[in-house]
Amino acid sequence: MSQNIASRANPIYTAIRKSILRTLKVLGLDHSVRKIRHSYKKMAGEVVQISIGRVQAEYVDYTLLNEELLKTEKKIIDDIVDSVKEGDVFYDIGADAGLYTCLVSKAVSDQGTVVAFEPHPTRKLQLIDNLHINNVSAEVRTEALSDEEKKGVINYSLKTKSGEVVNVNDDKGHGNIVNIVRGDTIVEKEKLPTPDVIKIDVEGAELRVLKGFRKILSDVDNCMVYIELHDEISNFGGSKSEVLEFLRDINYEVELLETRETSSTQEFLKATK
Repeated sequence: MSQNIASRANPIYTAIRKSILRTLKVLGLDHSVRKIRHSYKKMAGEVVQISIGRVQAEYVDYTLLNEELLKTEKKIIDDIVDSVKEGDVFYDIGADAGLYTCLVSKAVSDQGTVVAFEPHPTRKLQLIDNLHINNVSAEVRTEALSDEEKKGVINYSLKTKSGEVVNVNDDKGHGNIVNIVRGDTIVEKEKLPTPDVIKIDVEGAELRVLKGFRKILSDVDNCMVYIELHDEISNFGGSKSEVLEFLRDINYEVELLETRETSSTQEFLKATK
């Protein structure tokens, strides 16, 4: 883990950065500062540009450091971009710094809606930065989605080789306290639009997120759900076979799009109703 990445994950760094951004916003300078930062990073060769199908986006803060990891993600994003229409509603659950959020925001256009769920404060700020430099919008929410309602602690670990691991649990200790909510509850309570397409990448909590969306997923006539299944699902009391059973139970057809081997195995599923 590089020192630069580690420092950006530090809670003190995050708190200071949030405070500075709030001050700049009050002064009306936040957009100007973001543009200057983007220009500087671009000149320094630190801006990543990604083109997929009919859309492209730039990223100042970026998670997938390994090009091999990005190769798989591009295939999934390409399928999503190919599937969504202008005006669709897209939920990005586990949005991280916005790899999917920014590209799909462009695909659904201003007529569509993107809701990005990212509970970690550092990644949320990076997500917002990336939305700004791409001139796209999304509703950014900080709830951690699950199949229950409670407070929890999010522990964040960055790994250079295999991306990030995010765990939400009840354990006391260092981490960020977050609201854990059911998808069905937050959609009804906040009057969010019903999703047409959902992407879930939650480092093992996939089954819990799906169970929390059971009513919505069951009631909609048409919906596509893209799920990155992790070996760590057993840490959250579930299994990959239970995910398949759950989806088929509510009348979704499931196909395996890709498999990726790192220090563990990730399976990329597409469920269609």
